[in-house]
Amino acid sequence: IPNDFSWGPLVANDSVPLSTLLYSGSGATASGIWESGLVCADSSGAVVDSWNTEITFHAASGDANGFIWTSVPGPSGSAPAAFTSASSTTFAEGSPGTFTPTASGSPAPVITETGTLPAGVSFAGGVLSGTPTQTGSFPITFTATNGILSPATQNFTLTVGSTPVVTGIAPTSGPASGGTSVVISGSNLSSATAVHFGVTPGTITANTSGSVTATAPPGTGTVHVTVTTLGGTSTTSSSDQFTYVAAPVVTGIAPTSGPAAGGTSVVISGSGLSSATAVHFGATAGTITADTSGSVTATAPAGTGTVHVTVTTGVGTSSTTSADQFTYVAAPIVSSIAPAGGPENGGTSVTISGSNLGSAKSVHFGATAGTIKANSASSITVTSPAGTGTVDITVTTAGGTSGTSGADQFVYLPAPVVTGIAPTSGPAAGGTSVVISGTDLNDNTSVHFGTAAASITAESATSITATAPAGTGTVDVTVHTSGGTSATSSSDRFSYLAAPAITSAPSTTFTAGTTGSFTVRATGSPAPTFAVTGALPTGVTLSAAGVLSGTPTAIGVFHVTVIASNGVAPNATQPFTLTVVAAPSAPLTAPVVGIAANHDGTGYWQVDSAGNVAAHGAVVNYGSLSGVRLNAPIVHIVATSDGLGYWLVAGDGGTFAFGDAGFFGSMGGAHLNAPVVDIAPTADDRGYWLVASDGGIFAF
Repeated sequence: IPNDFSWGPLVANDSVPLSTLLYSGSGATASGIWESGLVCADSSGAVVDSWNTEITFHAASGDANGFIWTSVPGPSGSAPAAFTSASSTTFAEGSPGTFTPTASGSPAPVITETGTLPAGVSFAGGVLSGTPTQTGSFPITFTATNGILSPATQNFTLTVGSTPVVTGIAPTSGPASGGTSVVISGSNLSSATAVHFGVTPGTITANTSGSVTATAPPGTGTVHVTVTTLGGTSTTSSSDQFTYVAAPVVTGIAPTSGPAAGGTSVVISGSGLSSATAVHFGATAGTITADTSGSVTATAPAGTGTVHVTVTTGVGTSSTTSADQFTYVAAPIVSSIAPAGGPENGGTSVTISGSNLGSAKSVHFGATAGTIKANSASSITVTSPAGTGTVDITVTTAGGTSGTSGADQFVYLPAPVVTGIAPTSGPAAGGTSVVISGTDLNDNTSVHFGTAAASITAESATSITATAPAGTGTVDVTVHTSGGTSATSSSDRFSYLAAPAITSAPSTTFTAGTTGSFTVRATGSPAPTFAVTGALPTGVTLSAAGVLSGTPTAIGVFHVTVIASNGVAPNATQPFTLTVVAAPSAPLTAPVVGIAANHDGTGYWQVDSAGNVAAHGAVVNYGSLSGVRLNAPIVHIVATSDGLGYWLVAGDGGTFAFGDAGFFGSMGGAHLNAPVVDIAPTADDRGYWLVASDGGIFAF
């Protein structure tokens, strides 16, 4: 019987008490009939209540009428209301939220709400919605009513949570393969439902209100780490960034080998190498000395054979490849050297024997490097540098530097020094016994006169007696020992003596009035000097060096004797002929206006009005006015008394001197009553007179 059944008014006729009514059954186990839309009325017929239910009832034994049941129209439908939605939801403080409760039933139920909602949230139109400004848990009651049986109720809880805030993460990076355990710090983080690395969820392993620990999933690049709780999802910022770091990759190492004792500084190139925590040579750790994203510098530990060099960072260890192989090389050993000594100025070719000598980087004589010429695993040929005293020869390879011992010692020998020789000269045929004085002269010695070897007849540290070979000229006498060759100086010079012999031509030709030169040449030691007997033409001389030069003033053939002497008998003589020819005459381009003869009648000169002079016979053309602009034409020529010069005179009194003729004055530029027509020299050629056509005389 429904809870809202009103018993009081339903007392049956004949005043039968209600308690005498018998009924049994309820719910799904009740028996009886289904009456839809029944009403219960009192004895007067007034309807007291109506319901839909399934009941079993019996009239009391003394009650013939009992209840009076009347069939009345009831509501359509046959299913009571029942809630189908969740009994709780969560909103985030400060963020809009919404929840729609649902219920089944026929007819469709109407849902109402009772209870206290947080500020900012309301229930209207069957929807719970709003932006809460309070946090906490808010219990309310939903009621669903559809007129079938009793309304359905649901106890509902609305929880408002605070938005999570991330203030930092640690670590801030990890391998791209994931797996990094990241501690996320902040506030309002409790009851986290998810942690995302970018868009990919991580795995939460621990959670408090101030932190969340999550395992990073695989990823790339830099992503934001966000936390989602009942209060929402954290806002992204620079504080939540996590960087996926690629695993280290080694692409090369340099050098690729080093000594087995370790200590090699190796530069490892590649990518993802920053913040390296370890570098291993095989299984043995090296010492990191420098680190960037593109390279790591590490000191190799001791080792043997060929090993892989690997780099370990916070995101893993590099894979091994042929590019990361490092070879430990055994240290070189020097067992002997030959020769064991050489000159202090270096240059000795030394053969070093031993083991592990291949690919030698350097060879040192003491602290000074030599020059490697040849190299194998058991031998090195090297040129010694300059040095002094006794030094160890050491070999450096990728395996290190050889240890020192008596077997590698090299002795620098001082070079010989020549301070004097006696005698300092001898015949070109050789055979002179020469005593050479100096220091350090007696070690595997040879003596040279110039480039020719001499025979040694006596030898000590300070003196050598040697027989001069044949030679010529002046040469340096040098001494050669294991310490080198003596430096040359004026103290070691030996002169081969040879009588002079003239080798040049016995004649030459000069041109009168023109400077000429000829060199007389001769052999002999010492170098000869020259002289001449006989008369050379005026203006020509022979120097002691054999240079015949000058400007002859007369033509002719001159026979002389050239003498060459150098103190070694006999002197050399040579008959010599110097021929002096006349200079070619200039062409006359204007009318001839004068002629002058040589003093001995062997030649003459002609002059034209333009000043051109032509020489004929045994006379020299000493010059002319060819090409010179004249104010007046030339009118005459006159020779000096010795025939070694002449004067030209122009119609305006202009006077021009050539050869040994002297210039004493001129009327050129002066006012004349009549033109000048001639010139006459004084007897001593120290003056002249000019005469004009009007008889005017001008003396100079």
